[in-house]
Amino acid sequence: PEIVLAIGGMVALISGLFVADMRKIFFMCAVVIMLGMVALITQPDVSGQYIFGGQLAISLFTQGMKLVLLAITIMVLAMTSRAVPMHSLGRFEWPVLMVFSTIGMMIMISASSWLTFYLGLELQSLAIYVLVAFARDNPKASEGAAKYFILGALASGFILFGISYMYGATGTLNYFGEIEYNAGYAIGMAFVLAGVAFKLSLVPFHMWTPDVYEGAPLPVTSYLALVPKIAILVALVNMLTGPFLPFKEQSGIILISIGLASVTLGSFAGLAQTSLKRLLAYSTIGNIGTLVLALSVITFGGIMAAINYLFIYIILSGVIFAALLGIHRNGKPIHQISELAGLSKDQPVLAWAMAAALFGLAGIPPLAGFFAKFEVFRAVIAGGHTWIAVVAIAMTVVSAAYYVRIIKVMFFDDALLDPIKHDHCIARRAVLIVLSIVIVMLTFMPDMGLTYLRLLFPDL
Repeated sequence: PEIVLAIGGMVALISGLFVADMRKIFFMCAVVIMLGMVALITQPDVSGQYIFGGQLAISLFTQGMKLVLLAITIMVLAMTSRAVPMHSLGRFEWPVLMVFSTIGMMIMISASSWLTFYLGLELQSLAIYVLVAFARDNPKASEGAAKYFILGALASGFILFGISYMYGATGTLNYFGEIEYNAGYAIGMAFVLAGVAFKLSLVPFHMWTPDVYEGAPLPVTSYLALVPKIAILVALVNMLTGPFLPFKEQSGIILISIGLASVTLGSFAGLAQTSLKRLLAYSTIGNIGTLVLALSVITFGGIMAAINYLFIYIILSGVIFAALLGIHRNGKPIHQISELAGLSKDQPVLAWAMAAALFGLAGIPPLAGFFAKFEVFRAVIAGGHTWIAVVAIAMTVVSAAYYVRIIKVMFFDDALLDPIKHDHCIARRAVLIVLSIVIVMLTFMPDMGLTYLRLLFPDL
């Protein structure tokens, strides 16, 4: 599937030089990703095998997560296709870069060697650096891209430094060699986890997230918020259940520390935000922190709770981004929370869809977000960390305040003079409808996600 995407991405890149209509390149990239999905589905059963000289590991878990990754990427392409010109992204390279970034994520998911993981990470990151800076005339976009690139280089240095320690301790770059407890390997693990924490926007490596989310055009922010987290989470799960398993206690302490710090900062810092995208950045920090708390116990239940939480977070956030990408005042996208005033009167369907998603992210029962958080806290308590679950629950209550504030602005603040208009895009509307249906299904069948996860990933 990676080869299919690579060839298709290069064909789309060359075609962009001769095709004037950008929508055709969007369609071509969507077809390329669909062909990648077909290649995944029709691939012979190679579960439990290693390919490319042992550099990539194939399992039902990795194949399933790649399929999810490609589906979410198509969803983002559909949401952003009509919104790109309004956000100064009217050049054909935008969807092509998404394809190349997705290839890097797929390599990360199947990596069974530290250097393969690093190559996938860099391929993903370099494409995203360009996407963030795509609106070249926007000073905030350039500033955000510069911060992201410099700090991303530092995170890459952490990972390479950690890999060198682990190679020195074991003499191998493979994930699944004979690894015993070793102080040098533990040091390397700490550096690698620090680099991964940067990519996941976790405290104390979160400092780039608000600036990048605010500076990047909204289509790029939606891609950054929804897609890369899948690949990095799966790579982290592969590490925790493979090479880091002999260091379960040490890695658990690191993950608990950064997870709890992220939940706390994401909850309190979001209260002071007036920029919509900065608030979504702190929401991401808090939600990924909650997810990492479930991973910290390193049990099957904790991993399933974390993956289920990520899926529901992506669905709820996808509704918010799908709604925001289509609305504008006088042809200008909305940036401030106060600009959403009157949305319930101008666009009532979008307002109610966003309200349902925001209540879900806040963890209000009986919505899907509540049950996702419940599974996370149950896994943390089962792992013997009751006090951490109590603190995380308290932070969930704090963070609910800024989600409710957005709903209050949409429904109860006085509307501005200029009405909010909606760009009618069939693809984006289809995404919004599908995601809304999924939210309703998860509300009435809260165990649906975990049930399917257990069926699909028995080899995790």
